[in-house]
Amino acid sequence: MKLTGYAGKAKKVAVQEARTVIPGFVNGRGQEVVERTGAASGSGRGQVVYRMRCRGCGGEYGANGCDVWSRRCPLCQGGAPGEVLREKVGGLFEGRE
Repeated sequence: MKLTGYAGKAKKVAVQEARTVIPGFVNGRGQEVVERTGAASGSGRGQVVYRMRCRGCGGEYGANGCDVWSRRCPLCQGGAPGEVLREKVGGLFEGRE
């Protein structure tokens, strides 16, 4: 058996290219990312909860990062219940002048 290396080009994805979790992103169903809460997701291992807002009804709910692109509003579009929203987790120096 002869093993050969991969001859193609590997593409490295930078954090800046992950546009679906940047506040202001709106998915195809009108669901907008409001902010990153920093809280750990209860349903997605290793995921963080993002605050989402429906542009149709204005309802807010939580979603983990993997689900942002496909979410439907749980209030007016029959989407799955969202993640529990908690207050935004602050950083070490947040709130200091």
